[in-house]
Amino acid sequence: MSSEVASEREPDPFEQACVALVDGIIEGEIDRDDLESAKLSVCSEFSAPKVPKNTELLEHPAAPPASFPHRRATPATSPPRPAASRTTTTPTARSHSDSINCEPSVTRSTRSNSS
Repeated sequence: MSSEVASEREPDPFEQACVALVDGIIEGEIDRDDLESAKLSVCSEFSAPKVPKNTELLEHPAAPPASFPHRRATPATSPPRPAASRTTTTPTARSHSDSINCEPSVTRSTRSNSS
């Protein structure tokens, strides 16, 4: 039971790595070009089980919205297209004989016999 209490007090290595990266970005120590190498070095420093994705850093509680002005408030989705630009892809009703390569068998037999 004492190990459970101790594990609750120990900060998560992944969480520590995220906080260190967000702090470095906010303070200007890490720029966009250095982010990937900084992620690897910070994760090895804290023995994090995985490398955080950029979205995980942007959405991290340690990252206040004002620190990342380009951060979207909601997930990006495509706006709906206007009704005029929508196309329907339902096929038109055609009979089998309307096909280019399909001739009635009577015509075919007549042609072959007449030659």
